[in-house]
Amino acid sequence: MNDFLSHDKPIPQKEYTTIPFGKPPWDKKRNIAHEEACRDIDKSPDQLLVDVHDESLDTSRDIGQSIARTMARSASMQLRVEKETSKLNRIVLFFGAIGVILAIVSATASCIQAYYAKKSYMEQISHNTTTPPASVPK
Repeated sequence: MNDFLSHDKPIPQKEYTTIPFGKPPWDKKRNIAHEEACRDIDKSPDQLLVDVHDESLDTSRDIGQSIARTMARSASMQLRVEKETSKLNRIVLFFGAIGVILAIVSATASCIQAYYAKKSYMEQISHNTTTPPASVPK
C-alpha cells in the first residue's frame, strides 16, 4: 500500500479547471469557497494529503495565507475521513445489531429447550412412581 507514495508512482490527481476570480475577489468569495469544498469532498484522502503538503510548501504567498490554506485543506481531509468513518460505523452497528438479535434468538431457544426437557423429565418421574413395578416371572 505504501508503493503509491513513491516519486515514480505518485497519488493520482484529478484535474480541475481554474476558479475564476472576479474583480474584487470577495464578491464571489462564497461561490469560490463552495466550489473548492465540492472539489475537496470529491477527492480521496490521499489526494487531500498531497494538497495539504502542497499548500504548506507554497512560497509564492505570504506565510499567513499559506497557513490558512493549509488549515482549509486539513479541514477538508478531516471531513472526508469522518465521512468514511461514519460509513464504517454504520456497518459495524448493523452487524452488531444482527449479533444481538441472534443472541436473543439463541437464548430464547435454549430456554424453550430447557423448559421442555424439564417437563419431559418430570413426566417420566411421575409416570415411574404411579405404575407398580413389573412382577418378575419365576
